[in-house]
Amino acid sequence: MKNNYLVFDSGYRGDCKTETAEQIDLATWIDFNLPWVIWFHVPNEGKRLLSGVINKNMGVKKGVADIIILSQGYLHDCGVIELKRKDKRKSKVSSEQNDFLSDCRDEGVFSALCYGKDEAVKAIKIYFTGSDDNDTFALYVSEQRKQRRIK
Repeated sequence: MKNNYLVFDSGYRGDCKTETAEQIDLATWIDFNLPWVIWFHVPNEGKRLLSGVINKNMGVKKGVADIIILSQGYLHDCGVIELKRKDKRKSKVSSEQNDFLSDCRDEGVFSALCYGKDEAVKAIKIYFTGSDDNDTFALYVSEQRKQRRIK
């Protein structure tokens, strides 16, 4: 199984939030810290109201990453992040998710698998600044807010 994408794992093992709770925390963090960023979450899991055949015919793809970032990054035009629970033993990466991340990376897209919101925050900092350093990120945010006249 090919995996040429970045993996962010703190090594934490133990009780942790659900993937949904991690996603909500991450969405809140992005919207608060990067309100100008064009991004969205792809709800690509769970039960479907439509049959699989109809979904497929409509263009629904298995394995699409949870977070799609369309705003320009430091080195990439767009990015994708698959968010899992903080304890990697409690989440499985499907072959479709692995393939999606790898295929995106092959196309020059920033691609990351992140175990927990904090690891996704690191990935996003690297996407936008080339570093997960807090001071570098704070400077980036400050400059963006000035340029975009955001308080």
